[in-house]
Amino acid sequence: MAWFKPKEMRVPILPDNFGEAELRILRPSPKEIFDSVTIREDGPSAPKLAAFTVHASKNGETNEIQQDSPTLTVAKARGLFKTGWKVHIADSAGRRYAPSEFDEILRFDR
Repeated sequence: MAWFKPKEMRVPILPDNFGEAELRILRPSPKEIFDSVTIREDGPSAPKLAAFTVHASKNGETNEIQQDSPTLTVAKARGLFKTGWKVHIADSAGRRYAPSEFDEILRFDR
């Protein structure tokens, strides 16, 4: 097999810092980006208002769970109600829904 003769390969030996300067110019390091972010400490930010709040009480214990999704809100409230908690849902407008009214939250035309 005369056509298949291994040829001598020459691999250049590069210095350890080859190309570092070019990379630094193209893209800053993650540490530089993280350290450059300024944190504003003007005061506490306004709390995010949730669309729904599930209020539940049982044996002197009370819980409030805030949700944005009507489906998740009703599912959580129904689960608590089935396990013996007294439950109602309040929306962002202040309307309170009893367990018998939970289906109204899931309607699209309310």
